Amino acid sequence: GKDNTSKRRYYAGAHYDYFISKQTYLYGDVSAEKEVTANIDLRSTAGVGVGYRVLQTQRSRIEIEGGLSGVNESFSDNTDDNSYIALRTGWKLDHQLYEKVKLFHYGRWISSLQDTEDQLIKTETGLRTRVNSHLLLEIKVLADWDQSPAISKEKEDFSYLFGLGWEF
Repeated sequence: GKDNTSKRRYYAGAHYDYFISKQTYLYGDVSAEKEVTANIDLRSTAGVGVGYRVLQTQRSRIEIEGGLSGVNESFSDNTDDNSYIALRTGWKLDHQLYEKVKLFHYGRWISSLQDTEDQLIKTETGLRTRVNSHLLLEIKVLADWDQSPAISKEKEDFSYLFGLGWEF
């Protein structure tokens, strides 16, 4: 008669790149997430920065980016809510393994400029295959590391996902 939830996570985000040259771009990034099992009521981020395309071939792409983000965290337990300005470092790696199969690794490191204990690293690594011109199948691992999690919660968190996607 007792419920046990192993994972419940909601996430929404948007990232926009505006290229000012063949390799350099400006970006805007916003996200909001709620993770019941980590006692995160709402973690929101908004930021801007500059990115650089290090490599672009027919099969591979590597991009790095850096900028500033505002972070706001609300918790559902006795952990103090938190807001701070952070340095955001991001990376995007894609490699076409086969005609319709792509390996990817994306990540971001959000490091508070006010308190070195506020560090957050989020990555996603996986395989994506194209079913048709818009429909995608994907299997991936989400890895999160939070230097200052909610009270009595782990710093590391892993999620394994299988999903469908639609590319515009």
